[in-house]
Amino acid sequence: MEGSTHGEEKGIIRSPQGTGKMGVCMGFIDRLGPEYGPLIDDLHFFGQHTTRLFPDVTGVTCDLTANVLADTWSDWTEIVDSQPVTLSSKFASGPGHISALLVEKTSIAEKQYMVEVAYGADKIYVTRFKVLSDTLFLPVAQSPRVRGRHIPAGETIYYRCMCEAANTPAESIEVHFRYFLHGE
Repeated sequence: MEGSTHGEEKGIIRSPQGTGKMGVCMGFIDRLGPEYGPLIDDLHFFGQHTTRLFPDVTGVTCDLTANVLADTWSDWTEIVDSQPVTLSSKFASGPGHISALLVEKTSIAEKQYMVEVAYGADKIYVTRFKVLSDTLFLPVAQSPRVRGRHIPAGETIYYRCMCEAANTPAESIEVHFRYFLHGE
């Protein structure tokens, strides 16, 4: 690699400025013994996956509705698209993770929304999103990515939502989720 030299220590890459973060990381990996092989395999396994979308059909929407009161959580509600297909059905065959929430449209501009996602009868917390709606139709940049909690296979997946605006009917956001199942 031009501009760098290998130091005396195995796996350390030294740049003209000294040992950088990359060099330290590579040295750490090189020094791991064979007993760490399964861990490295697991990291590789979870680091790559097939990303799926929900809803997974064009023209189908998934609306999350806030409480009619400002800054108050709605009731926990199963995540369902307009067909109606549940997000839970996508996790029926295996465990996985939600990796992003993409906001496509909001019912009111210039307001903040918060969304929590949970699973199971006990509503085990998975992740939380906060979105500011500059306009009614949001740019692709409004796609908070997360590394939320693992969702076991066969669990019901819920959301609750709040908006800083109080209105009747309640404000809502149209979203889609990016997710992946383990082993794909």
